[in-house]
Amino acid sequence: MLANEELAEAERIYRVVLTLDRCVLRAAFGLGRVALARTDWKEAQAFFERALDITPNDPDVRYNLGLLHLRFGRYREGFAAYPAIMETDSDGARYYYHYEGVPRWSGEALNGRRLVIASEQGLGDHIMMARFLRTLPIHDPPIVVETPPTLMALFQRNFVNVQFERFTHWRPAKAFDIHLPIMQLPCLAGIAAASDICGNAYLRADPLRVQDWKARLGGSRNVRHVGIVWHGNRTNTRERWRAAPLRNWAPLAKVPGVHFHSLQLDATEAEIADAPFPLSPIRTVSEDMNDTAALLTALDAVVSVDTSTVHLAGALGRPTWLANSLVSDFRWGIDCVESPWYSSVRIVRQTICNDWEPVFQTIAAELKTPYGEFA
Repeated sequence: MLANEELAEAERIYRVVLTLDRCVLRAAFGLGRVALARTDWKEAQAFFERALDITPNDPDVRYNLGLLHLRFGRYREGFAAYPAIMETDSDGARYYYHYEGVPRWSGEALNGRRLVIASEQGLGDHIMMARFLRTLPIHDPPIVVETPPTLMALFQRNFVNVQFERFTHWRPAKAFDIHLPIMQLPCLAGIAAASDICGNAYLRADPLRVQDWKARLGGSRNVRHVGIVWHGNRTNTRERWRAAPLRNWAPLAKVPGVHFHSLQLDATEAEIADAPFPLSPIRTVSEDMNDTAALLTALDAVVSVDTSTVHLAGALGRPTWLANSLVSDFRWGIDCVESPWYSSVRIVRQTICNDWEPVFQTIAAELKTPYGEFA
């Protein structure tokens, strides 16, 4: 029922179950999930803590409580609980694997052991965690970072002292002695609060590719080039909340002096044609993030829903608006307009689930102002 968003009926059943037996784990956990869907953070935390009292080691409960800590900027507690995701049933299909039985690195001297930073998240998470790669010790044999193929070239040119190994679900790293899941890098870096995070740009695009993209976009002092993304991976369980169909972007049509470009990899001709404003398809955009980084750098700004494009634009320091859903990801907090992770990203949030109109009205108004006022 939660998957079908029948929240009222789900809540009713869970409360009946808890009335009959106060120690039913799934009922307490379910009420926490209902509260999350309603963005009732206080009640969600109360029910997750109640579920944890019932079964202290349940991975679903530990993981969801960890996400709640992260959402509120309690990063030390949140990232410490994050590895529970690799033990959960609910999200297991979205994540790749973990190295069961292999020692997990806690920052101690490696003493000749081969360390692998293990891939266990999506592209956005890898980009977000890349800020910590320069803090890794130079080691012999070298530390290996498992990296999705689309990020290999971009990371290799930005972190020349790090060894990257192409990673897919079907081909994990070869021989190694110790590992660390990539989302545990903030723990080793001592990230406990937002003040511990530097939101400045930490990736740079290939300057030759940037110049090539600027030439292809065309230069004019009276036109600003803005790239847009309106949905993410359609198989993602959060896609039903974060995707914003192009019909909702109509307020942007009133922004003068802007040429909009589709950054959507799988955009159809029908979508492009039905956009509420002229939209140029950049059909040469590929899944190579090295080329995408150059394009984002050549553009004047980016407007996107919550996808890896936002992470890449933020890591490059590009002026970016995040059209954010009410049921938001943890890294965007609960009510802030700025992200500690990316100082150039402006967060514009829904206040009512699925109501995108005020979001794009706000973005349209802010697009009319000089970007430097808030980027």
